[in-house]
Amino acid sequence: MRSATLALALAVTACVTSVRGATVLDNLINTVETAVELIKNGTAAEDNTTTLLFGTRTLIESFGYAVENHTVTTEDCYQLSLFRIPKPGGRPVLFMHGIWESSADWPVPGPGRALPFLLANAGYDVWLGNARGNTESRRSCKYNPDKDPEFWDFSMHEIGTIDLPASIDYILMHTNQSDLHYVGFSQVTLTMNW
Repeated sequence: MRSATLALALAVTACVTSVRGATVLDNLINTVETAVELIKNGTAAEDNTTTLLFGTRTLIESFGYAVENHTVTTEDCYQLSLFRIPKPGGRPVLFMHGIWESSADWPVPGPGRALPFLLANAGYDVWLGNARGNTESRRSCKYNPDKDPEFWDFSMHEIGTIDLPASIDYILMHTNQSDLHYVGFSQVTLTMNW
């Protein structure tokens, strides 16, 4: 229920901060109404529909931007989601979220306010990363996060020494670039020091 409430809050924030016109606002309102029904019916938490309704991809698309989904599998079998606002040939920039957050937090302020959109508009190839265990990266080829407590046996150390390098390497390989810009705060600032 906590994730459903958080997702609903994100969608409502996106609605309130959107100044893009009736189409975007109507789409977000419809999404919020659907989520409210799912929460009332008790099905949102059961089938993880909130991630699908309010995830990074939905938020980016609702503001009219193209988005790509990428999955990075780490050396210890965690599957991390990366979302890309593609600008082929543009300089890549990786955004990483803070503790208890996901990549979905970056686009919430909307175009003209959210840094990923501002940089995409300026020609940068924007990538939004996710640390293991958050709503966008609750997957593993070894463990089930809902059944195996081993899935949760990690700390910021693994995020800094495994997740972040795997994401950076994936982006550099995919874009054929030798370096990238990095934007992060909170937990990911600490993990950069590992």
